[in-house]
Amino acid sequence: MADKCETCRFFVKHEPQHIYGDCHRLPPQFNFNASIYEPTGYGSERKRIDITRERGGVWPNISQDDWCGEYQHKDHPHV
Repeated sequence: MADKCETCRFFVKHEPQHIYGDCHRLPPQFNFNASIYEPTGYGSERKRIDITRERGGVWPNISQDDWCGEYQHKDHPHV
């Protein structure tokens, strides 16, 4: 089997029937969302940007068929 996320020790799948899971190689990151609103009519050159941060951190959601350069097999000894 190839060195894919499915066999990596950092891959955490929450639902066995799904092909997606989270990569726990690095600490969770805060997720930011930006929305840009452009008013219609007079003064349309003005824009409003709303930036929100989700509460708590999140790990990247990946497919079990993905891969990266940080791969370590599940049986790899922990250092």
